[in-house]
Amino acid sequence: MFIIRFLHFLMGVVPFEAIGGFPERFLNLCVQNKIALWDCHSRKGILAACTTAKGYFRLRAVANQTGMRLHHTGKSGLPFLLRRYRRRWGIAVGLLLFVTVLCVLSSFIWSVKVVGNETVSTQYITDTLASMGLKSGVLKSSIDPSALQSEGLVAMPELSWLAVNIKGSSAVVEVKERGMPPEIVPSDRPCNIKATQDGVILDITALDGVPMVQQGDAVVKGQLLISGTVEDKVGHTMLKHARGTVIAQTQRDIVVQVPYQQTKRTPSGKLIERRSLVLFGLRIPLTIGSNPQGNVDVQSVERPLSIGDVEFPISVRIDRYQPYTEEVITLSPEQAEEQARQQATNQAQTDLAGIEILNQAEDVQHADDVCTFTIHALCKEEIGLEEEIQYSAPDSP
Repeated sequence: MFIIRFLHFLMGVVPFEAIGGFPERFLNLCVQNKIALWDCHSRKGILAACTTAKGYFRLRAVANQTGMRLHHTGKSGLPFLLRRYRRRWGIAVGLLLFVTVLCVLSSFIWSVKVVGNETVSTQYITDTLASMGLKSGVLKSSIDPSALQSEGLVAMPELSWLAVNIKGSSAVVEVKERGMPPEIVPSDRPCNIKATQDGVILDITALDGVPMVQQGDAVVKGQLLISGTVEDKVGHTMLKHARGTVIAQTQRDIVVQVPYQQTKRTPSGKLIERRSLVLFGLRIPLTIGSNPQGNVDVQSVERPLSIGDVEFPISVRIDRYQPYTEEVITLSPEQAEEQARQQATNQAQTDLAGIEILNQAEDVQHADDVCTFTIHALCKEEIGLEEEIQYSAPDSP
């Protein structure tokens, strides 16, 4: 229905009334001459319908042949709109300028989005990439995604993978952080199983592949546990997807250090907000007054103007300034130990989640300026990790 209405708009719509004469012959001649009519109805001897702008011009001859008086009751659509403004060159010039501006703006990057990060802050990633040239207001042609990927990984060792994708006027930066769970090797690809931790093997079950260690063996991180390289009875080598479980006794240590002297921050004033309009990368202040100086925490939020998924190079930036005072405090050994114990316990709950703890011991050491608290955990856990076997397929003869 929308398409039909749009086509009618392009061709122009003329509702009309035809009075007297022979309505049936009028309609038949319209069909014979392929004049489009719709919304036809008759009321009190008056035939009413709609046609296109070109069709109404041709209807005059049909009306004369059938003795009917024809007059339109309105007109709408693109042909009449263009005719109405045909002498107003400013509109055409404005439309041309608008299209030109859109074409120019589409040649720039106006927003940088970061996806995939959890612990590494978005601000840190965008600031680092901005120093390399990827920021709002730069030409898309000046961006080299492959170079940004290489330089970005060197500049941000917290990331294990980075990709820059240009979508319209936005640059979408996809990242993966180091320390995240490794991806599972697809079942149709050959792989080995290697150790993720140092430990002593308690039990090993190889469902596919060849076990390379046995119960009681001490292993180190990265050591081959189950091999995906298998030989058949006649000595032929095959690559398989190794599968199995390897349970080991491991030692995990959680170490936390708390200094006796610490700097405490206390809010010491009213929270101050400064708003600014960011237009094509240029900041225009919307509030009067200088920014607070001295000891101030600053939090910034930028809200781009967008319609759906389309972002425009206009945004409102809000900077929040919170003044604070610093005070150096000295903890007693007991206070430092309690603080360290609490931090170590919280870290252990995160790092050892899902791991069976066989035994746990605590160790506290007090030095001149720091308290070191260590949790020694004797654990029982799965240490096998699939690692794909990289190989080159033989060339076809």
